[in-house]
Amino acid sequence: LMPFGYERIKTFLEDCGLKVNLIKGFFPDSFKGFNKPVALLNIDVDIYQSYKDVFDYFYPLVVHKGVILLDEYNDSTWPGATKATNEMAIKYGFSVQKDPQYKKYFIIKP
Repeated sequence: LMPFGYERIKTFLEDCGLKVNLIKGFFPDSFKGFNKPVALLNIDVDIYQSYKDVFDYFYPLVVHKGVILLDEYNDSTWPGATKATNEMAIKYGFSVQKDPQYKKYFIIKP
């Protein structure tokens, strides 16, 4: 988000007809107060602790059969993303799947 700036991104998304609430801040402080059901969660936070923070906060909010996209999973540049996801898979009982066409990883919440 940084190269484009907060206001530019917010305006772009609203111009696309999306209702957005972008929250500035660091994880997990920026999560506080969000408690709505989540059908699609895209995790693109790069590092181990951020992945853990996102999973611990948002996984319980993801609905049954909701989808979680994992941007850095199995990417050697970001080994912490894979480590945290694997730990969370044990903790929450999900499995990671790989999309055969796009070669990206995702979870469908059981």
